[in-house]
Amino acid sequence: MFEIGDEAFDFNNGACGTSACTDPALVIHSAVADATQYNHLAAWGKAGGAIKTLTESAATSAVQIPIANLAGAFGEFCYTVKAANATDSQIRGSCIKYTVTAKAGTETCSLIPQSALVSDASITETEDGSGSGAITTGTLTYAITCSTSPSNAVDIQINAVSSLTQTTLNVTYTLNHVGPGQPARQ
Repeated sequence: MFEIGDEAFDFNNGACGTSACTDPALVIHSAVADATQYNHLAAWGKAGGAIKTLTESAATSAVQIPIANLAGAFGEFCYTVKAANATDSQIRGSCIKYTVTAKAGTETCSLIPQSALVSDASITETEDGSGSGAITTGTLTYAITCSTSPSNAVDIQINAVSSLTQTTLNVTYTLNHVGPGQPARQ
């Protein structure tokens, strides 16, 4: 599925790339006309997600969760943080849960890692259960936080630091959102 105005663009076959998929699948592409941001749903499960380029050592907003006054929402943010150069790559990934609410123009956000039963204002790679990750050399660290700076919304932000001199530093993510409003890629 894609926007009508993009019918001339070759989005490929989701997770199968330019190859034919073995199993039938529903592939939904983002508003970005590229072959890398999609959701691929098949009998074996789902693949894909949105991609956000990160700025090293800076809290970068990945997704914005809308929240109206006296409303609330819950969701799961699953992600893979990747740093790479021409010869090495570093990958860490996990899922965290979030809850958001708003009262009189003040938003509140709590983050809960998979490995804990308590909420935290900042989730690090040591708290989210990503373990040692898949790292060919060096280190990749990050913190995931909520920013309540936007009006009537909360931004989920990632601050990543890699020991590599990266050509790539990004996050690929999916979101399962339960509540009003449509989350927006940042």
